[in-house]
Amino acid sequence: MVRRVHTLCALFLLSPLFAWGQRTPSVEGTTFARVMVRVTYSDDRPAKMQLRVQLLTGSEQYTTEAFTDDQGQVEFSGVQPGTYRIRVSGMGIQETTTGAFTISRSQNSHTEFVRVERAKNADGSLAVPEEAMVSAADLNVPGKARKEYEKGGKAMEEGKWGEARARFEKAISLYPQYAAAHNDLGVVYMNTGERERGRAMFEKAIAINGRYARAHRNLGLLLFQEKRYAEAGTSFDKALATEPLDAQTLTMLAQVQLLLHKPEAAAATATKVHAVPHEQFAACHLIAARAYEAMNKETDAMAEYTIFLRESPNNPNAPRVQAALDALKARTR
Repeated sequence: MVRRVHTLCALFLLSPLFAWGQRTPSVEGTTFARVMVRVTYSDDRPAKMQLRVQLLTGSEQYTTEAFTDDQGQVEFSGVQPGTYRIRVSGMGIQETTTGAFTISRSQNSHTEFVRVERAKNADGSLAVPEEAMVSAADLNVPGKARKEYEKGGKAMEEGKWGEARARFEKAISLYPQYAAAHNDLGVVYMNTGERERGRAMFEKAIAINGRYARAHRNLGLLLFQEKRYAEAGTSFDKALATEPLDAQTLTMLAQVQLLLHKPEAAAATATKVHAVPHEQFAACHLIAARAYEAMNKETDAMAEYTIFLRESPNNPNAPRVQAALDALKARTR
């Protein structure tokens, strides 16, 4: 018989995972940074979705990777102070590695703009047709609108919500079909307590571009906060249809599945998170552990708790996780 998992104890790390505008964590005086990478072609249009972006050390040693969304963006969380480079590769482009840049101990965020060149055939034609690499809406974004959008993104990273709002509104006035600007304006609204305006912006971004994963994920987050779990799950599924390897969305979906008393699905989804870089989403192992407990698979649950403690030993919830692991061991002796 499958045991039901109580909503309140389903996941210790619920709040940190689903916070709007969350600051990067600080451990023993060291501030970890978010690194936002924006990949564009030489004409400043956002680069194709699903380009591989690797975060390398200054000596070009691999640390982690992710794939661009349909706005050419990637975000790395929890980056330690140090010197890094970015390498971008994928279909239709020439592999590009940036010069070195430094993340200081006092830095909360950093943005790298990477321009890549389209790969060409021997006759000079594009190896991949332009229409296959850029959405129709993005092909038409005027340069002025794009510059306003980029300035808005910078202001948002610095927590200057008023300036970010004005920039995104200006970008939209210049190009009403600018899905990314609608989405990011929605994030601004959520951070300033204007939930319904935020919802409207996410829905507008999706109406413009039905495959815009960030907007689907943001709408799913909003629905999650309203405890509309089934609808949130649908939004996360739509985001994953475009970005199937996104650790954050997979973790959110696994949490929803657990709350909807679908432990088999939750365990399967959480396992997918572990297969991709997931430094900031070690909570996937807590979800998996709770799901396995609900299925009476104590050995698997203990393994997941153990992995969490190994991957995230300094997490504030580690003592509670250790206690849960100890209690489970005692019950299975």
